[in-house]
Amino acid sequence: MKPLPDIVTSASFWAAIGTLWGAAGAWFTFVLAAKSSRKQTHEGVLNLLSGIEAELDLVENWASGKEGEVGYLKCDDKKELAMKHPDWFYPSRHIYTFDSPTLNNFTNSPFMTHLRPVVPALVRLSYSIHRLFDYITTNYNPFVASDAGSYQEVVRKLSAGTPPSGLTVPEQVYANFVSGMNRTIHQDLIGGKDCGDDMCLYKAFRSAKAAIRDFRATLRIQPLPGWYCILNVLAIYLIAIGLVEVVRWFEVWHLLCGS
Repeated sequence: MKPLPDIVTSASFWAAIGTLWGAAGAWFTFVLAAKSSRKQTHEGVLNLLSGIEAELDLVENWASGKEGEVGYLKCDDKKELAMKHPDWFYPSRHIYTFDSPTLNNFTNSPFMTHLRPVVPALVRLSYSIHRLFDYITTNYNPFVASDAGSYQEVVRKLSAGTPPSGLTVPEQVYANFVSGMNRTIHQDLIGGKDCGDDMCLYKAFRSAKAAIRDFRATLRIQPLPGWYCILNVLAIYLIAIGLVEVVRWFEVWHLLCGS
């Protein structure tokens, strides 16, 4: 009867097999973790995009953003503007602002680096919104509230049907300032199709919306590097070698036991 393999030989053999399979298992565990990480990153980017798109929907009405709208076109004729926008003379015409936390803080997101193609457009839009609301809160609103007497009289007379030309001189000055500020807000800061400033809200919004749309259309889960395939083959090769050696081992064991 042939002697059985000694303990040292058996231990060495199974240690070697464990090393082969352990290395392959560790590699495939790493690959699965890498895939999971990329999937989570993809979902995080999608969530960030959804937040930005929700705020773009909010900005849309401000920016005359619906399809086919031309925004506030340039017009230097004051009489034509007065007829077209009589509400611009009303100091009681309240201009609301809104918060856009995702647009304001997306650069602090851990997923910002994955949005590099759209960052310039989003930064321009964020600046455009800030510029508009800063003008409203630091110029327009303080001026409107600076003269309570003129405010009340202008609102009362205009609401009663009095044209701006029918106001007293001080009231006309006040109302014309209000109208001029509204003109700056709408024609310059919001703007329209013929606006020469690419930072106006009309153009910045469309640029950002197009960038987000194109980016989402091409967004995919980031693939693993190509060289991973080489190591995958190597890991499979290590598993196969281990299986072959195990088969050989048990064939030897069987022969030893059957002899």
